[in-house]
Amino acid sequence: MSYFSGLAVFFCYVNQLTILAPSIVIHEQWINAAKHSVTCKSTKPRSRLRAEGHSACYVTCCSGEKPTSRADLESALESYPKRFFQFLVRNNVSRVIIFIIYSGYIAISVWGVTSLKQGFRFSDLALEGSAYYKSSTWDFENFKWEIPLQIVFTSPVNYEDNATQQKIFDFIKRLKKEHLIKDAPEINWLSTYQTFSNNGSFGDKFESLRQFLNKTEIFSNDVKFSADFSSIDLSRFYVFSENLRTSDVQGQFLLRIRELEQSSEIPCFIYSPLFVFFEQYAIVVKSTLQTVGIAIAAMFVVSFLFMPHPLIVAFVTVSLVSILLGVFGFLPFWGLNISSVTKIELILSVGFSVDFSAHLCHAYLTSQSDDRRNRVRDALELAGGPIINGALSTVIGLVMLVFSHSFIFQSFFKVLFTVIVLGLIHAVLFLPMFLSVIGPKVRILPETEPDKRPDLYNGVDRDTHNGAHHPLVLKEMT
Repeated sequence: MSYFSGLAVFFCYVNQLTILAPSIVIHEQWINAAKHSVTCKSTKPRSRLRAEGHSACYVTCCSGEKPTSRADLESALESYPKRFFQFLVRNNVSRVIIFIIYSGYIAISVWGVTSLKQGFRFSDLALEGSAYYKSSTWDFENFKWEIPLQIVFTSPVNYEDNATQQKIFDFIKRLKKEHLIKDAPEINWLSTYQTFSNNGSFGDKFESLRQFLNKTEIFSNDVKFSADFSSIDLSRFYVFSENLRTSDVQGQFLLRIRELEQSSEIPCFIYSPLFVFFEQYAIVVKSTLQTVGIAIAAMFVVSFLFMPHPLIVAFVTVSLVSILLGVFGFLPFWGLNISSVTKIELILSVGFSVDFSAHLCHAYLTSQSDDRRNRVRDALELAGGPIINGALSTVIGLVMLVFSHSFIFQSFFKVLFTVIVLGLIHAVLFLPMFLSVIGPKVRILPETEPDKRPDLYNGVDRDTHNGAHHPLVLKEMT
């Protein structure tokens, strides 16, 4: 699976380099040449086509001219929403309201994290309405979930020795004292053989015991003799658990079983085929937090390498942690628990969480304005539209998962939708509000002409419009 995943990622990058990037270049060349993006024919301005008497449909579909300002390149979804957010973060009253909303968001997220539980049901692996889903749900809701446990003694010992037999019986008795293990029934070939044999002897080369095992059949696979029948190499016994309905109980049960194994005087292990699922329940919370923490640390290192100011790195990191806190905190509201499925989705959400905030912080740092509020306005002007478009396009791509009957796809939509929405709100609302108050007092300026700055609203960069190129440096604002 990892091989094919890596191959898919490789082809995605190849597609971007060989198809997407050249297509963008060709499209920009057509725009500069005033050619239609579909017919490749030269276009005329709308006013000229109207003057020539063409229909409204023809004017809409066939007009075009070279853009002269940034507004010419923006859609309504890019221009109008960012103006609204620019107003909010520049107004004192709205900034106070935003801070109150953010405080409430943190409080709700913390409450959600404290109420978050670990849980997973086997029916979640199947489609809703499938035969397995129905039977598994019916069994879970109507019957106890009790499983048999194999106690396998792995070392050759003298089973005819009374002391050895007593050690085995004492260990099984100690197991049955646990509150999650039933006192009865028990499948025990040794005690049954003692009951049915006259003297308790196994006979020469275990002949009497072998005859007993063949007759009873139920114990025929519970004893493994050596090749020459001189000893018993392995043997197993069975006990049964109490009701292990929830995954958190199953994880705790597995950890307790591991402790009991170590206490046996005769080497053994306790096993059930379902332990392969219990293993994840025992470590899923710890491994999720550990993996997400490592991903956050990696994002911090990457931000430190690419962001030219430590305070901006701090803003990006704090925003990342704040978004992830919300993602974890809102899981209970979606009816989701920590499991192996949501663990993967939470790890993926780290990469989505840092994206929008990093774009806005970088745009803030490249603004040439002297005032924090103006720099936030510039940052939203430059990055607000792409951030909103990116969030909207991602949500549209996720909407199809809503109609899926698979728990895995539905949970993927819920987690990724939460990440995108929270990332968007942080990037256009919370983060600009904090930057407008405590943003760093530095700006990136051309080294040779620090007093000139780009005109963001007319689409003309006075430093680069004449073809000049100047190295950029950080300069403290006065």
